Amino acid sequence: MWRSLSRLPWSSMQIHWLLHSRVSYLRSTSIHAPHSASKSQHISDRRSPSSLPQFAAAFLTLNTWLEELSTSPPAVFIDTSLVSLQEFTGLPWWATLVTGTVFGRVVLTTPLAVYQNYIMDKVERLRPEIADLGQLHSREVQRDRQLHGWSEKKARAQHKARLRQSISGLYVRDNCHPAKASLLAWVQIPLWLIITVTLRTICISEKTADQPRGFAEGGLLWINDLTVPDPFWILPVVLGATNLLIVEMFTRQRQHGGLIARLATYFMRGVSILMVFIAGSVPSALSLYWVTSSIWSLLQNLVLRSSRFRAAMRLSPIHSRPLLKHQKTTQQKSHRDL
Repeated sequence: MWRSLSRLPWSSMQIHWLLHSRVSYLRSTSIHAPHSASKSQHISDRRSPSSLPQFAAAFLTLNTWLEELSTSPPAVFIDTSLVSLQEFTGLPWWATLVTGTVFGRVVLTTPLAVYQNYIMDKVERLRPEIADLGQLHSREVQRDRQLHGWSEKKARAQHKARLRQSISGLYVRDNCHPAKASLLAWVQIPLWLIITVTLRTICISEKTADQPRGFAEGGLLWINDLTVPDPFWILPVVLGATNLLIVEMFTRQRQHGGLIARLATYFMRGVSILMVFIAGSVPSALSLYWVTSSIWSLLQNLVLRSSRFRAAMRLSPIHSRPLLKHQKTTQQKSHRDL
């Protein structure tokens, strides 16, 4: 499971649809909320907190959590960093967002992506040894089953336990537990969420702030105002196409996908299409950030698949993974048949 989760294209599919659906609902409920004290009292009398549906309580909790996140130290740091970068470079805000996104990816997520490939490469190198251990434990369990009179169920349980213990020993020996490959997701998803919430807060407060940042005048080409959605849907379409390319790239790269990996692939394809409509309804600043992040992820994965880069990092070429014994036997039989 860790191996499947670590290979998911988190860099392009980070819970966009979930956050946006919750935020849109909270906006609508906050706009239509009663403002008079008498009406509020009447509603509170009719609907006590205990009678609220569970999903409504979850929405209220999420709203509070988003408000706290927008004022958290990481969000304040990102806000301050963007302002400092714009003042130092003198770039328009659209170029500042692109530059800041690329810089953050280069410094934080790209090294973790390289480390993820390093761990998964070591795991792949262990597959032949794990297969041999499976056959060894199978013979041992069959012998012990005849000796102690075990049932088939107990024999299978013993085989799984022994193989699991041996595999854990291999991971410790080579320092390559697949869980380490998920470090990229644990860093990138919270980072994406904080930046998204920060940009959303800036866009909402831009029209009411005494000293606006300039997002309304810092657009590019067909987008003059970064606080409004893309009027021609160019950024949303580019986002969806880029995410689909990333998903298909991971699908072709994965040679041994289980049920979780296949379901995740279908899910990511659906989210890629859904993201076109979500990106078309949010401020262009968010769409621009998402597009820049996705394009960088696409380029990053192309580099990580490069033979020269993998050779320089001492990684195995993607198309030359070690074969298992039964794969070698099948390959030899096919050659003899020819």
